[in-house]
Amino acid sequence: MYRLYLISVFLHVLSIMLWFGGLVFISVILRPTIIRYQNYVQIISDVGRKFSRLSWVVLFPLILSTGLFNSYIRTGEINPVLWIGKGRTEHLVLVKLIIFLMVLVISALHDFVFGPRASEEAKRGISKSRKIAGILGRINFILGILLISTGISIVRGC
Repeated sequence: MYRLYLISVFLHVLSIMLWFGGLVFISVILRPTIIRYQNYVQIISDVGRKFSRLSWVVLFPLILSTGLFNSYIRTGEINPVLWIGKGRTEHLVLVKLIIFLMVLVISALHDFVFGPRASEEAKRGISKSRKIAGILGRINFILGILLISTGISIVRGC
């Protein structure tokens, strides 16, 4: 069981690294680099669709399944409701799960509503949805930092 736990932790950390690293790459490196190009909106749209597909098909399911498994190993309980009122670890695991669920909701709004709408509006010279998509992306970035710091707190007891 311990080897399975180590594999699960490895996959969990790797998935978070790929998801959060993708957010950082797109927002800090790709977007500022290509913003001066004529077809910038199309490039961002294409990259966003591919990253979204990777996130929803591979990364989010891996993060959720390994996170729940790791939580079960750490807390002894599979039901998150039973974590309420227990110790510090259970409390932090519940907080992390809630933050992750917020990431899923915000990602869904960004990837399936405002991102595609922003691409369509850009063709007509409108930027309303682009601003909303940008705000949602920034919120997810902050939530990603909170996920990572909460995970560290669970493991290291900060």
